[in-house]
Amino acid sequence: GTSSGSNSHGFYWDDNSTNIYSFNNTASGITVNAFFTNSGVGHTYRNNTVFNSLRGFSIHRLPPNGNLSRTITFASNILYPTATNFEYWNGQLNVPTPVTIQQDMRNVFTRIDSNIYRGDFDSCFHWYYHLTYNGTYYDASPVRLPAWKTFINSDANSVNMQADSVKRLFINPYPTDSLFNFIERGCIK
Repeated sequence: GTSSGSNSHGFYWDDNSTNIYSFNNTASGITVNAFFTNSGVGHTYRNNTVFNSLRGFSIHRLPPNGNLSRTITFASNILYPTATNFEYWNGQLNVPTPVTIQQDMRNVFTRIDSNIYRGDFDSCFHWYYHLTYNGTYYDASPVRLPAWKTFINSDANSVNMQADSVKRLFINPYPTDSLFNFIERGCIK
C-alpha cells in the first residue's frame, strides 16, 4: 500500500501497471482506497475482502499520459467499505476518440460479477470524468446496485449485503495468517 500523511491506499497498482493478480487478500481500515489502479490493464481481482475502508475499489485514468484502464476482471469479492463500493474517474474521456462514459466503463471490464457489495448507503457506485484534459468536470449521481447493473450491463450475479444482515465478522486467530470473512445469509461459509 501507499501512505501520504493520513491518506493511505491498500493495494495500489499505479502508473500504467499491467497483468497484476490480486487473489484472497484483505484490506481493512484503509483511509482512501482498499484497491486502486491508475490506468491499469489486465488486472484480476478475485476473492478479496474489504472492510472498514473508505472506498472498496477505485479505477482512475490520470491525464495526460494515462492509458485507458481495460481488461480488468473483478469477481467474487466482498466489499464492505464506509463510503462507496466502486469509484471511477477518467480525466480525459474523449481521448483517443469520443465515447460516452457508459461505454467507456463497460469497456473497462473483461468480467465483473458474483461480488457481494455493501448496499445500505446512497453512494454505492460513483463515477466522474472530464471530456478532455483539464476540461469541464462531470460528476454523475451515485447509484445503487440495480441501477449499476443496468448501467454497466454486467455484474448480474452480484448481491447487496445490508449492514443489519451481517451476522459477524470472523477474524482468524492465527497470528501469521489473519483472515477476514463475512458470514451473511449463507453466502459465504
